[in-house]
Amino acid sequence: MWNEHDQTRWDELSRKRDVGTLTGTEQSEYDGLAARLAAEEWEQLSPALRVLDEEIESFKQARRTAEQERSRWESLLSERRAENERWRERVRTLEREYARLRSPQERRTGEVALAEAESAV
Repeated sequence: MWNEHDQTRWDELSRKRDVGTLTGTEQSEYDGLAARLAAEEWEQLSPALRVLDEEIESFKQARRTAEQERSRWESLLSERRAENERWRERVRTLEREYARLRSPQERRTGEVALAEAESAV
């Protein structure tokens, strides 16, 4: 386990390294301390990293599920829009047919009623 002595020695070797005065033996010692420090950091961090990896995977799955749900809703919306358009067209067809089938008398009566309503205003 990394301790005060290791940290002190690391600091000493780092200073020498920074100014370029490390001997070959000291460079080996520095490299060994660096490897030990990296291994201990990994040992300390690996459980948290595993948890993060699991959370990332969970978020990815949630995103995939949400995208599938969005796609399903978009498809349903598209179907409903198409159905609404079919019904609108059907209503327009029925209105045209109704207008065509009305008798001339009904048309005249409707026109008179409209004219009377407009003149009353």
